[in-house]
Amino acid sequence: MTKLSKLSILLIFVQIITCLNFPQTFANTNGNLVVSSETQKYENVHLFINGSIIIEGNASVEFLNSIIVIIQSYEEQFNITLKERSTLKIINSTVTSNYSFNIYGTDESTICIDNSDVRRGKAVLKDHAKISINNSRIKGIESNTTQKIWINNSEMEEITNINSEIAANESKIAILKTYGSSLTVLSNFSQVSQVTMNDSSSLTLDNCFGYVDSVKLYGHSKFIVYKSKIVRLTARDNSTITFDNSKLKSVPGKPAADFRTLDYVKAIIVNDSALEELTATMSSKVYIKQSSVTELDIRGKATVRAENCTEVNSLIIINVNDEANVSIARSDIKKMTVEGAAEVKLEGVKCTGVGNYILSKSGNPKIEIENSSIDLIYAAERAEIEISNSMLKDIIGENSTKIQISNSIIHGKTNIYENCEVEISLSKVDGVLSAAGASILIARNSNLTLVENYEKSSSYINNCVIDMCEAADNALIVVRESTLGSLKLKARGVSSSLIGLKRGFINYWNFLQNGSIEIIERIGYAPNVTLYQIEIGGFDLSFSGKSKVLIQDCLLNHLGILGRTELNLTSSELLDIYISGASKVIWKEPKIRVTDQNNNPISGVNVTIMNENGTVIASGVTDANGTVYFDGSLEIVAKNAPFLEIELSYNGKVSYTDIFEGLSGHIVLSRERWQFWQLLIVLIAAVLVTIIGIIVYKRRRKAKHLK
Repeated sequence: MTKLSKLSILLIFVQIITCLNFPQTFANTNGNLVVSSETQKYENVHLFINGSIIIEGNASVEFLNSIIVIIQSYEEQFNITLKERSTLKIINSTVTSNYSFNIYGTDESTICIDNSDVRRGKAVLKDHAKISINNSRIKGIESNTTQKIWINNSEMEEITNINSEIAANESKIAILKTYGSSLTVLSNFSQVSQVTMNDSSSLTLDNCFGYVDSVKLYGHSKFIVYKSKIVRLTARDNSTITFDNSKLKSVPGKPAADFRTLDYVKAIIVNDSALEELTATMSSKVYIKQSSVTELDIRGKATVRAENCTEVNSLIIINVNDEANVSIARSDIKKMTVEGAAEVKLEGVKCTGVGNYILSKSGNPKIEIENSSIDLIYAAERAEIEISNSMLKDIIGENSTKIQISNSIIHGKTNIYENCEVEISLSKVDGVLSAAGASILIARNSNLTLVENYEKSSSYINNCVIDMCEAADNALIVVRESTLGSLKLKARGVSSSLIGLKRGFINYWNFLQNGSIEIIERIGYAPNVTLYQIEIGGFDLSFSGKSKVLIQDCLLNHLGILGRTELNLTSSELLDIYISGASKVIWKEPKIRVTDQNNNPISGVNVTIMNENGTVIASGVTDANGTVYFDGSLEIVAKNAPFLEIELSYNGKVSYTDIFEGLSGHIVLSRERWQFWQLLIVLIAAVLVTIIGIIVYKRRRKAKHLK
């Protein structure tokens, strides 16, 4: 008999004492226990073995209500080996040792462990070996068998599954490793602490108890989690993950929760699952439905699709980087940051509340938003954002960002800086639109409240209704075919354009009947222009200082051009115009409409524009519409304007007016005008007759006197 260490002797005595309650038959074997007969049964036996147990082919061994102690000097010195078609049953028994040992099952051997403690023994299976474990404790299983393994209400330190099928129910496993094409299912309050999956293995956690501390997936492994909880999960290669009504959550005293996908991993998170953290990287793909993620980090070329994550199942913090592609529909999010060349599509998304936002940072990200409600969008670094059919509050754009907004409502402020470009169409803006730093604002077919332009920014507004436009510094505002309530031009270098306020539109006509522009020139500043909505029966304009004004297709009441103002006037009608100082008017495509007092056009009127020397500058005849068109452009300088006159000749009658009435684009050829000239002719004739009469009278009287 081999000499035992003190620890081995102590272990044997402890095991003997713990089993004294059984009626025992004590037996010892010196060397291997070889079972070669058909069936050998050990019942109520306390057996000490100083060697291995070998069960020959077709033999059967059963330990019932027994204690078997294998005495060893080192790990796996002695083992239990089953040969072809042999059977081992351990029922209500304890098989133990001072060191670990293996139970080898080969060929078609069968192992049954029921209500027993084999905590030092590991089952190693291959070929077609079978094993079932029930209400027992075993060190572990290493399986590469073709037969299904059943584990029920049992506990073990480690399972290594290689190409086998294992079903564990209400069991506790410390470490699980899967390889090859193995299939493992842990269900009904089973527990596992650490999982490592490789190759094409498959694992299902079904309604498991407690938290899985760590799961690592490699190869083409497949992992399904149903009604279970995990702390940390890392998946790579081409593995697949399904989270169904499960949680990934931190546990006190352990590393923080982490769910990380790499390479070409596919992950599906559905049905009220809750994840504290998910990181998708490389080319992994993630699908999230009706679940919550506290922090979602997407990098590389990862793709994420999320839908129906609302209220409790919301997406809290989302970080999108590199070339990631993200699509979120019908969901609630709190904070989203997009960087790099990432692409994001939001449809039916709600991002509202204090401190919640969508932020684009460095790179050139692209964001598409549709049918969503967003409280704050902060876009920077060449981001491209397209928004449609959405409800927005505040928008900030800078650093060459491009933002397109259509069919939407903006309630708050929109501020753009540093070469940013914003295009708004078919939308309503209740708040302020503010542009600065060479930014461009384009608005079409929209209702705007206040448009502000500063520095070198520009606004191009077409077919809109605007309450107020305000510009300063070197800003530019161009308004076409719009209803403008108020215009303020402040500081130096401002140029303004009112274009396309056409007569044919009732809205524009109503506006023109209720507005005026007034100039207040300050020392050191360019004109400060303010438009007031007041009832004056017309549209009054007055410019001075160094203003540059373009008026096209407008109907105005009074126009005053003062100081060094330069006016470009095209296709407009003015009831009254006055120019003075060093100002000038460039009359492009000059035309004059001649009517009677009832605004009926008069055709065939010869219209001639002459200077103070009588030299003809331009001439023409009114057409059937009473309009005469002149070729080219006329430049009218204030100092020469009072000497320019217009001659109108009609039916042998001639009348004259000044250039100011001509610039108005409309001359009324009234009866009073003709009566005035007729009366003047009669008066001149009367004076001449009187003078001639006096001369004749004097001559006759002188002749009589000489006689």
